[in-house]
Amino acid sequence: MEETLILGKRSFFSKELKKIIKNSQVLNITDLRRSKKKNYILIINYSYPSKFLKNNKNLNLFNKIYLNEFEKIFSHIISYPPKKIIFSSTSSIYSYSKYIKNFKIEYCPKIINSIFKKLIEKKLLEIGKKLNIKILLCRLFNLYGDNDNFSFISIIKNRKKIFVNNDGFSKRDYIHVSDASKIYNFLIKSNLSGIIDIGTGKDISLRSIEKKLNLKKNFYFSKNKDVIEKSKANIDKIKIFFKSNYLINIIDYLNDKNK
Repeated sequence: MEETLILGKRSFFSKELKKIIKNSQVLNITDLRRSKKKNYILIINYSYPSKFLKNNKNLNLFNKIYLNEFEKIFSHIISYPPKKIIFSSTSSIYSYSKYIKNFKIEYCPKIINSIFKKLIEKKLLEIGKKLNIKILLCRLFNLYGDNDNFSFISIIKNRKKIFVNNDGFSKRDYIHVSDASKIYNFLIKSNLSGIIDIGTGKDISLRSIEKKLNLKKNFYFSKNKDVIEKSKANIDKIKIFFKSNYLINIIDYLNDKNK
């Protein structure tokens, strides 16, 4: 079995991937560049959270460091080609054009992050075609679970008062990090390539979540309706995975205090 290198030591998703994927190790960029392996599987789970792109200081840091680090990743891939690359991209790529069309300054982080991910996707496809590397572009929907501290689901889980910057009726696809990791493990063994949506194929609104919770929570919704109305993964390419795997239900997860 080929070894799987997971790039992204700071990611809670990387830690979960390590639990699920056999013969794998989690690396940072320095570790990767020291590696001389060939014919391996590379998971690029390396990102800069869009919430940090809200001020000029962090934007400059993003340009100076983050972009430079991906050049190092590309250089290593060309010198030591893996057999397959799985890139953790984002589902916001599907909607960033709406944010550009109806531009507001607060949309900048999402726009910047989405455009950057799209550019990385394009570059990886170019490298894959040139070096005959199978490329999987995994557009992740809303990850949660495993004691994450950044998802909105973690806020619902850990706070009694939940402030929502919209009216709560827009629907989103939420997938537990353990389920996403199992899908990645499935993809490693599959012959699939190209764009793959990583989600449950089901969506739910925060209003619906509020009604179904057993826990006592106070939701405070705003009147803001300027959001993407619906965002749900297209699971057609990976539907065979769902035939034999039970996914964690988000309501069950939130109602279970031990998870």
